[in-house]
Amino acid sequence: MYFYKEPGSPGQASHQDYYYIENDPMTMIAAWTAMEDLIDEETGCLWVMPGTHKLGLLPHGAVKDIEEHEAWTDETEGVDTSRQIPIVMKKGDILFFSELLIHSSRKNRSKDRWRRSYVCHYIREDSNVLHREDLRQKYPLY
Repeated sequence: MYFYKEPGSPGQASHQDYYYIENDPMTMIAAWTAMEDLIDEETGCLWVMPGTHKLGLLPHGAVKDIEEHEAWTDETEGVDTSRQIPIVMKKGDILFFSELLIHSSRKNRSKDRWRRSYVCHYIREDSNVLHREDLRQKYPLY
């Protein structure tokens, strides 16, 4: 996925990727790559909640703050998201994380800086994607 967030663009509320891309067995990891010289709090960088990958899949519901986050997504419920920490990244930095890690992004509050990132989700070949026909095609990486 290619994300391109111009100044003023909302972010994505806290969520777990597994909620959107269920796979069995659970083998998915995300690789979030920064494509700007600096992605920081002002541009609405990625925020994570360390250790939340151990909680299992949590319920998700409607986004509460549509000024800050895209309304068309869902948001993790039943967890204190104030514990999130910002991940400041430079162009080429890659953050790998579990499909169960709670993470989000915030509104781009800069006046003239974009937040561009490229995100890949990797699922082991012997794992099957559930409920998403559009993601069942398998491509060998060799």
